[in-house]
Formats: sequence, C-alpha cells, structure tokens
Amino acid sequence: MSEEMIINDTVNVTIVMDNMVLHSDSHGAVSDASRVETLLRKVCDQRDNNVFIIFGRAHSVEHGGPGESSLETVFSSREDGGWVANIVLSRSDEPAQQVHLAFTLAKSRTDSRCWLTAEFNPTTILAGNNLYPATIADSETGELYDWSSSVPKVLKRMLRLGFEILEQFHQHSNLGAALFSINARQVIECGDIHVVRAQWASYLPTPDVPRFLQLMTIINAQTIAQGSGVIKLATHLGFEFEYFTDPEGNEVTGVLHIKRHGKKPVYSATFYNKVRRVAQMRQGKTLTRAELDTVHGHVRFDITAHSEGVLALVAAARQNLKRLMKRDPHAFTNNRWLEEFQNGDAQPTVWWLERAIFVLSHFFDDQALVRRSFGKWLIPHVLNKILRLKIIASFTSEAYHKLGQLDDRVAAAWRSIETPEAENWADELAAISGRSKATVHNRRNKWLEEFNIDISLPHAFYRDLLFFGPNSLTSPEARSALTASVRDGDGEASIQILQEAAKDFDRQRRKIVGATVNSLPHIMPVKASVAPPLKSLATQGSGGQVRRLPVGDRRQQTLGDSRKRRLLP
Repeated sequence: MSEEMIINDTVNVTIVMDNMVLHSDSHGAVSDASRVETLLRKVCDQRDNNVFIIFGRAHSVEHGGPGESSLETVFSSREDGGWVANIVLSRSDEPAQQVHLAFTLAKSRTDSRCWLTAEFNPTTILAGNNLYPATIADSETGELYDWSSSVPKVLKRMLRLGFEILEQFHQHSNLGAALFSINARQVIECGDIHVVRAQWASYLPTPDVPRFLQLMTIINAQTIAQGSGVIKLATHLGFEFEYFTDPEGNEVTGVLHIKRHGKKPVYSATFYNKVRRVAQMRQGKTLTRAELDTVHGHVRFDITAHSEGVLALVAAARQNLKRLMKRDPHAFTNNRWLEEFQNGDAQPTVWWLERAIFVLSHFFDDQALVRRSFGKWLIPHVLNKILRLKIIASFTSEAYHKLGQLDDRVAAAWRSIETPEAENWADELAAISGRSKATVHNRRNKWLEEFNIDISLPHAFYRDLLFFGPNSLTSPEARSALTASVRDGDGEASIQILQEAAKDFDRQRRKIVGATVNSLPHIMPVKASVAPPLKSLATQGSGGQVRRLPVGDRRQQTLGDSRKRRLLP
C-alpha cells in the first residue's frame, strides 16, 4: 500500500495567452481566450444539465438553490472584458463529494495579452474529498509510487490538472478538435506557468484539538499597546495572525499565520479543526472509519507557498542540492535540468517548483541517497523555521528568568532591544554588546541547549508572552481573587495566584502545543485513480515539438521560441 504524510491541496496558477486569432477549425477562426470562454459558458449554462466523466467518475454541474451560494456554478463578466467561471461538480454516486473549480480571464488594456488563471484542488478532483492523499496510478501498469508527493511524473500531472480538466470538458462538449493553440499548449507542457500559490495539507497528532487551537490563539493574538497604537503578540515574530471561532459559540475552529516579505505574502500556515469543516460540507457520512479517526485525533495543518514562497523553496532546494552533491558529487547528475536549476534565473513557475520539490525530498539514509515525501522537509521547515513553534512550546518561565539574570553582555544586549531587525539580529547584538558576531552565534547555540530559548527571537516576545499568556488561561475565580488581592494589598496572595498561573501556562504550552508540533505527521494511505495516459499537450493534434519558452517575457511565451525546453525526466 502506498503511503503519504502530505496532501496536495489547492493550486492557483496562471498562463499568459494571446487574444488574437491563433487557430481555426470548422467552428471558425478564434483565439485561445474566445475558445475557453465559449467552453466555460457552456459548462456553466443551467439549460445544458451538464454531466462529465472525470477520471472514470460521473460528475454533474451543481447550480445550487436559495441560500446555497457555496454550491453555485456561475459565469460572470469582468470590467476589463474578461470573465470569471466558478464551477461546482458533484459526484453522481455521492453528491456530498464535490470538486470546486475557478477559472478567471483577465485582459490587458494595452495589447492582445490575456491571463488565464486556474484554481483547483488535485486531490478532490481525483478522490472527491481531500481527507486523505490521492495520486494517479500508472495508466499502463497500475503501479502506485511510494511517497507520490515527490514523484516527477505525479508532480507534473497534479500541477496541471486544472488545464487537463478544461481539456476533458472540451472533449465532452464537442466544440472542436483542440481547445488550446500550439503556443498555449507548449506553455502548459513545459511548465512556464506562473504559480500564484500552491498548498499542501497534513495532520498532526494532538492531545486536544480545540485546546491546541485555543493555546495557539493565546500565544499569538494578544493585543499589546505600543506607543499610541497596538500590536499583536505575533507581530514580535514578524507575521500576521488571525483566528476564527464557531459562529454559535466561542470555540476556536482555526488559526492563520501569514509571513510576508515586505507587502508580498511568502507563506501562509493554517491550523484548523477538520471535524468542523467536514460537518460544514456535510461529508461526515461519506468518510471511512480511518478517516473519521484521523480528523478527530489530529489537527489539520495547511501550508501555502505564494509566489514569493515558491522562490524561497527554490532557494532552499539550491542550498540542499549543494549539501547533497558535496556528499555525493554524482547525485542528480543524470538530470538534464541540473545546470539550469543550479545557475538559472529562478522564477515562481511550475517548472521551478517541480524541481525544488524533487530536490528537497531527497535525504541520505546511511550512505544512500533516498527520495521521501515532500512533507518530510516542508512540515518541519514551516513549524520550526517559519513559525518557530518548537522553541516557543519548549521553554519555561523559569528558564527565561535564569537567562534574564545572567551577567553577560550578549544577554544584556538581547534584553535591551525592543524590536530588532529579524534579518540582522546578530549584527545588532554584536554592535550593542561589543562582542563579535561569532560570539553572538555561540551564545545562541549554548542558550538554546541550556534554556530552550532562542535569542534570534525578540526578547519582547518572550516577555510579553509570559506576561499576557498565563493571565489569559486563569479561571474566572482566579481573576476575581487576583483583583481582590491587589485591592487589599495582599501581595502574598497575588504572587501565589500569578505563580500558579505561570506554571499552568508552561504546562499546557508544553503538554499540548509542544506535544503537537514535535510529533511525527500522520502517515496516511493514498487513494489512487487510474487515469488515461496524458498526451503531450504541446504536441497533441499538432505534430509540433515541445519548445523552451522564455519565462521572463510573457508576451513572447504566446508566440513561441526556438529553444528546446528540458523536461523533468
């Protein structure tokens, strides 16, 4: 049985096309944009009662009803002359299992360019829901690949499924021989597709899903006065934070972290209660016993890489490639794309993302270089390098106070900086303490081991977390008692209440959050769909050759180029 620890979730990608006439057939001379528009108008038309066979299963187009906006298929126009098509497909044999698709065409106001954006979830397309991972079995042998999230054949198909679905719609609709012109098909085949965002999901075992989400909110969402304004506790860590509650109560159902580079989002990370989502989608009766056990005993963890995040993944993959090839100089040398990936101008496209995932999924097991799930790298990276949760969940208030009492220039410098620059924290500490940068890094490593405190994080975060967090978790009775003890000047009672609150906060933070983020991601069986062989989009019906298209010049992409694109083997 094939297994995985990560689920391919929502993908949002864009290709550039030309709105001029590019090909003709018995239906007349039309552009790519016009042909796709004609197709999607027909798909969304209520009068057609459309039913499509997708990967061997019949799906009907849902048009919803009164008060069911989430189940609505609709085609609407944009002010720039483009359009938006939102499509909901329900499996004919299991209507609760749905596929949600969105296609948008934006038109340039100055030339003939247009941008076709597809948003789709590969796992729901293949399996009807995204509770467990899904993959495409080999169409000839039926083989299921181990750790399919990092298999090149599967990656290539998954990241293009939105466009493949359009081709399947087109074949069912009898609108002509080919949906896309040769130029557009070359763009899709070669992976010169801009990645707006790509998302993956996993499950982390937790002692208590609602309590974990509550604690994550307390750790990040405290409102703190700063000058004449306010900040959230998460601001100290350099990301935005939101939480979501049950509309019928106060239980936290999900929390969202957004890491930005300037104003551009890099990564988004969401923890949420999948039980609530399953109930909202009315899919509970369609789940297996194993799926029910998973959603009840685990918190769902979704990770999204935005365009800047794709570039960050490429940068991390290049560093990983150097480490792997230093240990084994022959690693990856049989891949034709190696030189370009090492030295080319990285772009947030499918071509670069596929190869970044492939590289990051390789590890040395003893002396052998092995490929594993992409989740083996991605999940710890986001938990520990981006959100810093392993550190946040592991230290104690006692350790914080011990570090605070050290007679050390670096420790004193750390305590003196309220809002250090995240990228230059070591330089700032070195300048203020009068110590070398190497000494600062040595202190960091030493105190991480001794106190579980990382001085690359602001001192203000630790201080404010330990000030606000314990009080938030106190019972109403304890808060009343503390208010009364302050009123009465009873310092002993006040100290006792605050000390108990600090111990309880440490205990819950380590027992609930720590146990969750330090656990191994849940390993899941993979659902498989046997799909028909995918003909090359770039050569289908054209006799043409797959060509290398320049990523930087989007207008030229639609017109073709003479350089050959080297494909991922």
